[in-house]
Amino acid sequence: MTKQFNNPRHAFWSGVRTIMAMAPGIVPFGAIIGVTARDMDMSLLATLAMSMGYYAGAAQIASLQLMADGAVLLVVLLTTLLIGLRFGLYSAAIAPYLQGVPRIQRLPLLYALTDQSFNLSIVNYRTNMAPELAYSYFVGTSIAVWVIWLFAVLLGATLGEAIPNTWSLEFFIPLTFISILLPILRGKDVVGAALVAAIVTMLGQGLPYNLGLMLGACGGIAAGLLIDHYSGVEDE
Repeated sequence: MTKQFNNPRHAFWSGVRTIMAMAPGIVPFGAIIGVTARDMDMSLLATLAMSMGYYAGAAQIASLQLMADGAVLLVVLLTTLLIGLRFGLYSAAIAPYLQGVPRIQRLPLLYALTDQSFNLSIVNYRTNMAPELAYSYFVGTSIAVWVIWLFAVLLGATLGEAIPNTWSLEFFIPLTFISILLPILRGKDVVGAALVAAIVTMLGQGLPYNLGLMLGACGGIAAGLLIDHYSGVEDE
């Protein structure tokens, strides 16, 4: 849903409120990170430091699972890199809408970029939003996600043992990503990439060291690039 903003302050708080409404989908994901890390005997400080350093839930949960399975460091690093490649695409997509914002203000956004902040921002940016409003809205969503995420990780790390297994918090992870992806599934390249990534990941589910996820990410990126390339050739 697109929004109209009167000024930067309005845009900022609108971003915060929108993310707060998504908190029920973010908190279980972060809590799983906290629970998983503490089950691996990581200290609370190390858990929070890792969450702030990674600040990428999918990459962090994959890394923790690989570490728990005894995967070699190279596999952990490659998995993290491949899962994080989408943020490069996010940056390229969002950069044109922030061209009027000074570089010094844009640089911190590289760290703050998340699936939630990107999705909400790009949907609203398509309404030809002014750069200063676009920046304020993005900052609002980013700060809100950061606070909710760390709170959720802290909650899972400290109260994880009290959370009943019957709650099945892991069920919220795919639901969170589905709710994020649906509004931006437009165009043959995006839809094709999503389908290929999903199919390859499911087919490789039984592979060791979570390699199915790595292959799915590679397949999705390759499919998106190929579809985009050949679509451009057809249009010429």
